[in-house]
Amino acid sequence: MLSISVNNLCLSFGDRIILDKVSFSLEENDKLGIIGVNGSGKTSLFKLITGEYTPNEGEVYISKGKTIGVLSQYGAFSDEDGEYSDEDSALEHMFLAFPELLEAERRLSELEALLQNTTDANHGSYTSEYTTLHERFIRDGGLEFRGRCASILSKLGFSDDDMKRAVKLLSGGQRTRLALAIQLCREPDILMLDEPTNHLDIETLAWLESFLIQYKKCVMVISHDRYFLDRVTNKTLAVENRKAKLYNGNYTKSMEQRRIDREIYEKHYKNQQKEIARQEAYIAQQRAWNRERNIIAAESRLKLLEKMDKLDAPEYSPRAIRMKFTSSITSGNDVVNIKSLSMGFGDKKLFSDLNFLVKKNDRLLIIGQNGCGKSTLIKLLMSKLSQTGGKIEYGYNVEIGYYDQENQNLDDKNTVLEELWSAYPTQTEQKIRGTLSWFNFFGEDVYKTVGMLSGGERARLTLSKLILSHMNLLILDEPTNHLDIDSREALESALENLTAL
Repeated sequence: MLSISVNNLCLSFGDRIILDKVSFSLEENDKLGIIGVNGSGKTSLFKLITGEYTPNEGEVYISKGKTIGVLSQYGAFSDEDGEYSDEDSALEHMFLAFPELLEAERRLSELEALLQNTTDANHGSYTSEYTTLHERFIRDGGLEFRGRCASILSKLGFSDDDMKRAVKLLSGGQRTRLALAIQLCREPDILMLDEPTNHLDIETLAWLESFLIQYKKCVMVISHDRYFLDRVTNKTLAVENRKAKLYNGNYTKSMEQRRIDREIYEKHYKNQQKEIARQEAYIAQQRAWNRERNIIAAESRLKLLEKMDKLDAPEYSPRAIRMKFTSSITSGNDVVNIKSLSMGFGDKKLFSDLNFLVKKNDRLLIIGQNGCGKSTLIKLLMSKLSQTGGKIEYGYNVEIGYYDQENQNLDDKNTVLEELWSAYPTQTEQKIRGTLSWFNFFGEDVYKTVGMLSGGERARLTLSKLILSHMNLLILDEPTNHLDIDSREALESALENLTAL
């Protein structure tokens, strides 16, 4: 049964065309992966579907009675109606996702009090209302929703203490996971997720994959995690050059079909161009002879040429970012020596008696559940926090390059050009612009303010600052968050080809 149908959607802002005649439809059990480079219009498509944006042309049809749940890229909470408060705990936020059940609880409690204190003619009507409301409350999951809220929060990495913590005290990653938990708990008929894998640890990601695979309703997910898409989706919408094409199959299958389609189209286009050139040469020759029958023949061929359904020239994907890490000086053989390191906040101990040695050319992976102290460890290494015990000793000539997962080391008031140039004021404008071009900041893009950049653009700008730092110790805290698939592959390639720093 059809869940959603999108027909010839067009969206533009001024002269800039974002999406052009996008069409697709999904059945109830479809799991759609939406792919495309940063800025291709994926999130704008979501906003058209939810009604946040109004299309210039086209329409969106949602089957009658279908509910929609949306997780934005940043997991922000809507408080337009005062429904949510940062003073609420994480678990209370979850309960507020079910206003009908909370209202039913309130009314049932009110009716119980009335029934205990009323003996007049209204007693019968109160009894009838209580019975009807109680049956509906049970049918809609009123007895289970609180336990379900706590269970899903737990699956998404929230401890009992985290659930009790006020939302204003949660990290950005925790707020995103809380927003995800709310949508999963609601179980809408059409679940729309924009980059849901950001800020998830390996265990939580595996749980989310299992949840979505077993989800018996329609799912639309924007993601740059190709492995996640391969495991979860059965259809793929590729958004590219303002157009979108629907493929059957997951990411890997769709990429192969896209490659075949592109090769076939290019072949047809080249063959048509050859035929057009041949016909134009014939017309020119007939006109040169300039006899009556030659003129008639030329006009006849020209009419046939004008009626030809001409193919547009192939449009290629935007160029992937380029990067190469280099070092200005060589470090000593021992780079970082951690001795009996301990860290905690108040009564909460994250880790203790931590010991390890990082040598030149080592590649160290830090893994663990959310909240176990991975980012805290990195902040200790960067001297952004002070440990409660132990030592951190750096070797000779160690220069650190640091990637912050939240991209907080950016000034929102700067332009892109100013942000990079202010970090390296001795560099020439040509060098700064050249570096920005590696990360697909061209022309007027360099005059955008940092505060107006998307998550992917902020990530690329942060990486551009790393490239010029000429570090010999590279510390990356979740560097793939918000990077599109091509950018992730470029980063992987740069790290694989990393020479000794």
